[in-house]
Amino acid sequence: MTKRQAIHTFWSSFDWPAINEQSDIDEDTAKELGFDTRRIEYEFRSGDYSEPVALTASLFQRSDSWTDIDAKAREIRAFINHGYREPIDGGYLWITAGNPFTNDEAPAETGWRRVILNINAHFLTST
Repeated sequence: MTKRQAIHTFWSSFDWPAINEQSDIDEDTAKELGFDTRRIEYEFRSGDYSEPVALTASLFQRSDSWTDIDAKAREIRAFINHGYREPIDGGYLWITAGNPFTNDEAPAETGWRRVILNINAHFLTST
């Protein structure tokens, strides 16, 4: 598994549609994939064995309440509480929580909630 695939696998494991924030999909495809009600948009950058890479992801949910989106953020935090490890080509990816782990904000569009998550990705590989 490549580094990019491992990051996607991680974010896709939380029962919400996940997409790299640099992906370009049209409105119809977004609706078909469920991105029109809730989604995880994550960034991807990679590194090597020497230093962790600080990454962010945003949870988006169309809602008037923070209850479900905050619960999802807590679920993800609990999942990586002691680190998450995924085998990748030449080694493994180890994900830990960033500090702070979450930041809340309401996007400009009415009815949407957004929680920004901060993680550290350790690409423990020789390449």
